[in-house]
Amino acid sequence: HTTAFRNSFMVDIELFLLQQDVLPPRSSLYIQIYLFGKYPEVDEHFDRLVRLLYQNQHKVEASECRMIYLTTINICIRRIRINKEYFAPICLELYEEGIRTKIIFEHGLLSEWTYRNAIKIGLQLERVEWTEKFIYEHNKHIAAAFQNNALYLNLAELYFTKKEFYAVLDQLAKVNTNHFIYYMSTKTVSIKTFYELGNIDSCMSAVGSFIVYLSRLRRVSPAIRKNYQHFCQVLYQILMSNTTKKIDKVKTKLHTLNPLTERAWLNKVFQREHPRA
Repeated sequence: HTTAFRNSFMVDIELFLLQQDVLPPRSSLYIQIYLFGKYPEVDEHFDRLVRLLYQNQHKVEASECRMIYLTTINICIRRIRINKEYFAPICLELYEEGIRTKIIFEHGLLSEWTYRNAIKIGLQLERVEWTEKFIYEHNKHIAAAFQNNALYLNLAELYFTKKEFYAVLDQLAKVNTNHFIYYMSTKTVSIKTFYELGNIDSCMSAVGSFIVYLSRLRRVSPAIRKNYQHFCQVLYQILMSNTTKKIDKVKTKLHTLNPLTERAWLNKVFQREHPRA
């Protein structure tokens, strides 16, 4: 896409479209996606994209509008890493509107992953009551075969946020982990829960078995595998480091290692274990 941004022909098209007083709904949306991609530091392009999406969502064919909605949400999720306070509420509103109108449904159903992403944003914003209501209200919109797993795993995440750690373990015990995504998610939450309960032996045992599982996992992208491998490595190093040199090294990793899931939680663990660092 960076090549497209440098293409002089695209510059001419951009100038032409921006000179028009009114653009058709589809064109207005796509030009805003393009402009935000080209000028990601200009938040006004994203704000305008969201406004135009709400205005024109019923004027674009359903499957195409769903794609534009999910593209906008994905842009927003990436920006949350830079400015959570600004972009996370917008992202949650996009999920709410997309689900209310069923625009982001596919074949009349809500994806279990879209459901989970919305819940994660709600918990990041500490909207616990909203999230709990959302979990129960929209679980029925997921395909029947996936409803139980989605319910139990997301309730576990909710209870973790509420610091009801034994309830977390109760919910995790009900999750069918045959699918690798559910296994990895369940293992990550259980590791965090064991730590929060002060059961470091179980925490480290779970980390060890997770590392073995990841080393044997096939048919998954290297980025996904590394995300969880880095989580295990950093947590182990936080808990096992006992010299200034090792502590400083893991502190640097916390800020620079990518990809790294659960970075915010790992930072809290580091501060708890090494308050003077």
